[in-house]
Amino acid sequence: MNRAIVCAIFGDSGSGKTSFQAFHSKSSGSPTRNILQFKTNIGEINIDTECEFYDIPKRADVALIFVSNKNKDEYALENVNKYCGIIRNKYGNIHIIVCGTFIASDHKSLEVSESTKRKIVKDNSVVYYDIDNKSSYNCEEAILSIIRNFFRDEKINFS
Repeated sequence: MNRAIVCAIFGDSGSGKTSFQAFHSKSSGSPTRNILQFKTNIGEINIDTECEFYDIPKRADVALIFVSNKNKDEYALENVNKYCGIIRNKYGNIHIIVCGTFIASDHKSLEVSESTKRKIVKDNSVVYYDIDNKSSYNCEEAILSIIRNFFRDEKINFS
């Protein structure tokens, strides 16, 4: 069984969008579009990712927003609010996951503060994960959140 989920990816330059796709992609793809394939206990799941570099994807079942704290927490919060507005206007009330860039080796370099994370979640009704694409820290949790929400099944796991 092969099932596809369409995922729109948003975020600023250098926030981890391309790295996330490259790390998990099974296709050669491009920086703007890739197919991510995962084997689960309900069969193979494809996540068709499309970044908003040039144009906002026409359709999406779920959205990922990548954010880092390069400048300051207020900047991260402002951008998440902006992207959530775009997503809600374009796609309605779809599942949104915010992926905060987190470097597992030093635990601080780009991490958004705990108070800002709580405000992002509260203000936008989103799920928030700190992730590190290089070590794959928390990446599986973000992906499982996409899959479990789409199929409305918390028992789905990777096989």
